[in-house]
Amino acid sequence: MAFLGAGSPLGPALHSSVINKRKAHAQKIAENIKVKPDPGRAGLGPGGDWVLGTGSLSHLCSAALHAHDPVFRCVTHSPKVQALARSLGLQMPVVVQSMYIFKQPHFGGEVTPHQDASFLYTEPLGRVLGLWIALEDATLENGCLWFIPGSHTGGVSRRMVRAPAGSAPGTSFLGSEPTRDNSLFVPTPVLRGALILIHGEVVHKSEQNFSDRSRQAYTFHLMEAAGTVWSPDNWLRPTPELPFPPLYTERPSQGGDTSALR
Repeated sequence: MAFLGAGSPLGPALHSSVINKRKAHAQKIAENIKVKPDPGRAGLGPGGDWVLGTGSLSHLCSAALHAHDPVFRCVTHSPKVQALARSLGLQMPVVVQSMYIFKQPHFGGEVTPHQDASFLYTEPLGRVLGLWIALEDATLENGCLWFIPGSHTGGVSRRMVRAPAGSAPGTSFLGSEPTRDNSLFVPTPVLRGALILIHGEVVHKSEQNFSDRSRQAYTFHLMEAAGTVWSPDNWLRPTPELPFPPLYTERPSQGGDTSALR
């Protein structure tokens, strides 16, 4: 699905917005919007702070860009996204989290096989949907996504949960990630502007970026709130100050028109 056209101003706007945020937050972990250094190139300085150096070393910005930045809010709640959610039958979708992923050239780290529901657990399962928007071409060389077809039907193999208050580290895992047969993974290269929908339980990964081109993407997760319980053990918890906002800001078109998707 071509989500952002090649001439869309939103792509450059997202890039500019993230660049400004990186300048503001590169040397600290900011409340609600966190800059995570790429583990392959960053390190700890004498004072225990992350030292990013002079290059483009950030791995991602998370986890509430949709709540704190008008450009990301515009994309997340865009008419296209709302029309897509309605076409999928989502009744009360809420935005759980959002991330900008840099996947830097030459050293953008691999993301090992995982299921999003391991970190965003709900009861019942099957209520979380990831939307992954390619802001640059995602290729075999720069670390496109890989999926195991049909793996969304096998349940969740592990869960990341919050540790008791005052303990360290702040999270731990229940269960373990099984060893996956690499031959089962299917690559999903896409062009800039494409949208990939990711079921919460599908197993997916991305390889390290050894190319000279970055693979930047904006991704966010929706949860169907109707009849769903967000696990209180999840690392991410809504608060009165920062709740999970409803996706829908527009009334549905008469007759279920989905022309906004075209």
